[in-house]
Amino acid sequence: MNSGRARRPPGILHEGRLFKAGNSLAIRIPNAIVKHLRLSDGAPLRISVDGDAIWLRLAPAMEREELIAQITPENQHEPMLEELIGRERW
Repeated sequence: MNSGRARRPPGILHEGRLFKAGNSLAIRIPNAIVKHLRLSDGAPLRISVDGDAIWLRLAPAMEREELIAQITPENQHEPMLEELIGRERW
């Protein structure tokens, strides 16, 4: 029978704390979890909500074709260098 509470995931359990980061809130991930999952700064995550539970999952790495498919005229920028500086060749 479901009591309305989200099930607790198995494995390492630690207390966390939210803190202000710019206009958002961030969560500190204890070092034991960072090491266990081999996380690094900037690792992409998928965040979902299930009732009163927040689930974090590592986002799968995108393939080059998936990244290229996301390029649109709206998110492209102009060339940053107009002339060659060294031995670059385009």
